[in-house]
Amino acid sequence: MRSAVAILLSAAALAAASPVTPIPNGISVQTVSSGVVRLTVESNLAFRVSVGKNGPVTEYPFLDDSRPAPPSFQTVNSGSMVGISVSGLGSVMIDPNSTQFAMQDPSGTAIVTSRQLLQPSGGSSICDTARPGFDAQDPVRISGDNGGALSGQTQESCCSACDSFSECTAWVYAPVPDQQDNCWLLKSASGVFPSSDRVFGGQTEPPTPIVGSTITLDADSSAVYYGSGAGQSNAGTLSRTSGFEHVENRESDAPVYWSSQGYSAIGLQAASWQARDGSVVWSQVDDLYLIPAADIDASTRGMWSITGAPSMLPRWALGFLASRWGWNSEEYINTTLPQFRQGNYPIDAYISDFSWFTAQDDYNCPSDGWSWYSDFGYSNLTYPHPKEQLSYYRSALNMRMMGIRKPRLCNTELLSYARSQGWLVEGGLNGRDLNYSIPAMRQWYSKNQAHFRTDGVAGYWNDEGEVYYFQFYWWNLAEVETLQSLNATERFFSINRAYTPGMQRMGAVYWTGDINPTWQQLQITPGYMLNQGIMGNPYTTCDIGGFTSQTNALLLTRWYQAGVFLPIMRVHSTESATPHFPFLWEPAAANAMRDALNLRYQLIPALNSLAYRAATEGKLIMRPLMASFFADTNTHDLTSQWLVGDSVMVAPVLNENNQSSTYFPVGSGTWYQYATTLTHEAGTTEQLTNVGLDYIPIYARADGSFTLVEDDGLTSGYTSGNVRKTTFSWDDASSTLSWTVAGTFSGPNVFTSVAATLYSAAAGKSFPVPAKAIGRSGSFKFST
Repeated sequence: MRSAVAILLSAAALAAASPVTPIPNGISVQTVSSGVVRLTVESNLAFRVSVGKNGPVTEYPFLDDSRPAPPSFQTVNSGSMVGISVSGLGSVMIDPNSTQFAMQDPSGTAIVTSRQLLQPSGGSSICDTARPGFDAQDPVRISGDNGGALSGQTQESCCSACDSFSECTAWVYAPVPDQQDNCWLLKSASGVFPSSDRVFGGQTEPPTPIVGSTITLDADSSAVYYGSGAGQSNAGTLSRTSGFEHVENRESDAPVYWSSQGYSAIGLQAASWQARDGSVVWSQVDDLYLIPAADIDASTRGMWSITGAPSMLPRWALGFLASRWGWNSEEYINTTLPQFRQGNYPIDAYISDFSWFTAQDDYNCPSDGWSWYSDFGYSNLTYPHPKEQLSYYRSALNMRMMGIRKPRLCNTELLSYARSQGWLVEGGLNGRDLNYSIPAMRQWYSKNQAHFRTDGVAGYWNDEGEVYYFQFYWWNLAEVETLQSLNATERFFSINRAYTPGMQRMGAVYWTGDINPTWQQLQITPGYMLNQGIMGNPYTTCDIGGFTSQTNALLLTRWYQAGVFLPIMRVHSTESATPHFPFLWEPAAANAMRDALNLRYQLIPALNSLAYRAATEGKLIMRPLMASFFADTNTHDLTSQWLVGDSVMVAPVLNENNQSSTYFPVGSGTWYQYATTLTHEAGTTEQLTNVGLDYIPIYARADGSFTLVEDDGLTSGYTSGNVRKTTFSWDDASSTLSWTVAGTFSGPNVFTSVAATLYSAAAGKSFPVPAKAIGRSGSFKFST
């Protein structure tokens, strides 16, 4: 790697250097051929490169307005390069003549460079118009052999082929095997549309607006990229070669990545990126955030320093959530909910589809609405007495209720008023979607829905808000503003069919959409969660058991068992399918599901502690193995097993043949099979066959330390330090488990005593010890 010597520039020297102008948090550099480049520090962990901007810096929805002011910087130069340097973070520098660029660590070692960050204005060829993540709308191919379809092409040969035909105005490339067509040369296209496995280049008619610039970063030949999101086609892997801004049912993507080269990047303004030919090319990007990040944890901390730390969810959200389409009558609700308690199936909340607020869905609602439709009321079939019912379910059954919301209106009067105010957006279902980015609209929306919260509705399940990229973000903001107007300290919780950066700081959870009840879908579900985490979203859930049709007992049971270790554990099913409630299935499956639920509830104190760590230290709860053991290349795309925190690894059965394979990464030490004295060493693999219906492969690392965090579980008090932390440490030499307690939080549900069991591989037996009062410190010494 190259190194550079940075020389501080005095204010007088800076004023004399005509290409450089001081601006808030950085400098503006006038390049010779590519316009203005602004270099700023955005947080204590991130820089920002803005292209072609002379006015105010763009503020995007994903930015955390409450983040601390960025640290001070110094203007520096090295040869012909000029930039800014931040103590402890490093520097970013650019050459005004060539746009050569470098981001360096504090020692001056280059992390990422560019021989030419920007192309000169007006100098682009058709190959420079590549837009990863897009396909052609209404394509018309050129004439000639095979109708303008070519096989075995690279992206470069595809666009070059287009350049060689006079009638070719656009090209589409797909990275598929050589024997298939993967390049299409087009005479015309009416536009573009998102497609994760295509690259579009060239012109459309009418022209598709291209905003932003093209930024090119150099890449090491061994660099690997992670964290741009996932959909059905790529959830089973972690590494990526491109990323773009896109949301739809069963897919959420963002122009974000962590590079094994040691940095992360976030690009916005319809941006996309693609790794090819020793470089990373960013297209349609106005602002590129660059984060020095040696590993996934540093990447996550850096991203959250810009987009906001994840809010802790209410503790009940970490329990079991039972959803279905089909809570169709008050009688059904009243007879179904008690069965969870009668069968000893732990649960915290149930979630209702349309039927809680309307007797009919709105899919056929016309653009002018229905006069009888209720957007902000209750259905008389399910909630004739909503306040009394919700209060009873909460007090008698200890269950909360969450209800589905749609991003649109159907009531004629409300639609007419919203349309008169200019509050609707184009697209969506018959043009009825609301524009939540308008403050006045959010205020009106909040006023209309506020009674739901005071009536006892505990949270929202937000569905079908993918009309525009940040729709879910603005929609959740409206719901947050509603809650804060009623209770400024209560934690917010919602479940959403898409995630965009920034939603994590509200308590908005992503769910992976309307998935199928298949083994293949179960197998890719952990990958969905892991990819979302690397992208900056620590909380993802799914329809356990699959949504679209009938499931079966074995698949549902195995999905429950995997769900124990997902950030949020929630079942869901379509109206025609048997609900995914344990007591509706055969006894063996129901018992295994109960065991899984009991294990989930045993883990809630640990999950809550890890949620606090995510909020305060920037570490993911559900962690890919590559986050902790990246030196072992076998972990780089592993999604069938994962870590919960640092020391618990799970490899649930995800196959119909009841087999499981667990890999123990090189350098990870010794692992204990959960609650046994059986051990496994790093670099080995355990193959399990005929795994019993009630068994989940779980492993714990030998030794280690864990901090139990207790708080009220409902409010934002944790942000001001109202917590109690009990840190447990193990000393192998003396066989002693010790703990210390810090913090002043107290409440009726704090732990007052601790018991422990030592599992000794050497002795081949376990050693339980009687419980002790926790106090402010204590220890157990085991005699083996």
